[in-house]
Amino acid sequence: MTTTHSATTKDGTDWVGLAREIGRLLRELGRHDGATAVALSMHMHLVAAQVWRYRQGMDVSAFFRKVVGDRAFLISTGASDWIGSSGSARKVDGGYRVSARKAPASGCEAGQLLVTSVRWDAVPEGPRVLHFALPLSAEGVRIERTWDTLGLRATGSHTVVLEEVFVPDAAVSLDRPADVWHPVWNVILGAAMPLILAAYVGIADAAVERTVAAAMGRAEPHRQQLLGEMLNAHTTAADVVDATGYGPISGEYFSLGAGTDIAPLLQGLGGDLCQAPHWGYVLQGELTVTFADGTQELPVGGDLFYWPPGHTVKVGADAEVILFSPQKEHSEVIDHMLRKMAA
Repeated sequence: MTTTHSATTKDGTDWVGLAREIGRLLRELGRHDGATAVALSMHMHLVAAQVWRYRQGMDVSAFFRKVVGDRAFLISTGASDWIGSSGSARKVDGGYRVSARKAPASGCEAGQLLVTSVRWDAVPEGPRVLHFALPLSAEGVRIERTWDTLGLRATGSHTVVLEEVFVPDAAVSLDRPADVWHPVWNVILGAAMPLILAAYVGIADAAVERTVAAAMGRAEPHRQQLLGEMLNAHTTAADVVDATGYGPISGEYFSLGAGTDIAPLLQGLGGDLCQAPHWGYVLQGELTVTFADGTQELPVGGDLFYWPPGHTVKVGADAEVILFSPQKEHSEVIDHMLRKMAA
């Protein structure tokens, strides 16, 4: 029942409420069974992306028939494929022959449909990436039991091996340039990350609760410092998954050059500052974020962050950032910045 829940709603549903409900489900499940929560989130974010397409008026009935009618469990390899993807494809009559090793593929031993991509290098205009869904029962598909990881062993995130598998032209859902950002990632990140993070925050909820209980009565200064840092990080992560309370959330990727300073573009907004909240992750680089009270934060590569309304940003070293923002509030800021740039 759970795996079909996010696909069986009708138009007119409270979509924000539904997203929060699914996030709460995954977070609570993560408290008690982290591996199941993580594996389930990989399936559910793929469903959520298709729900977004449905809301835009696209026909996704064939996909929903597989998930709801056939109760197909979906397996994702997007986390390791990312922008450049992996593997190889060659064009043949009616489609492609693809070969690849895809890992991790959480829940693959229980799955029916692999949602993946491969790299197609033999293109005169430059390498491309082909996205497609493939039955795990297809000829040339096998699973290698390579996953033996402490803590999340039960996700079964083994390696799916594709050996000269035939992918029909009709099965290719997206053909995009390799190694560059594509708008599809804005949809996938917006659908995926809140659900995946909810599962991991649930795991953290249980770990933090046990750690705090174990630390009670132990007053060593270094231990208190570490405990405070842990609680701050946990609060930031929890804020990220609670972001749906603002309404529809957009996921965006930004590549920012060193020295970029958005302060001049924010002049005229309240306090001359960005008034949209943001949750996100710094892939690489260094930023300086200044808040309304004059305090600063210096996030670097690998940091999660939450920036409340009333801030500005300057880039210290070339940065790549994944940003989640309420669409309404952030659009108002972006439109203001665009008007400033055009003036």
